[in-house]
Amino acid sequence: MDEAMKRFQDDLLESVRQMKAGKAARVTTVDVSAAAEARNGVGENAAADSDAEPGGSEGGGVEKLKAAGVARSK
Repeated sequence: MDEAMKRFQDDLLESVRQMKAGKAARVTTVDVSAAAEARNGVGENAAADSDAEPGGSEGGGVEKLKAAGVARSK
């Protein structure tokens, strides 16, 4: 086996062990703008205030079509 490949495999295995142990190799912090903060907050409130069913827009879609006689099963 190529020496570079062996080093890569060993490094990868060590990284996986560290991740499983909860050790972060690095921590990245991101500054969030006021506009992004407002945009992120809107989604939470809009979903809570709407009549949307859990599971998003795809939830129950096929069943509703079948009930309406639109969808056909093969």
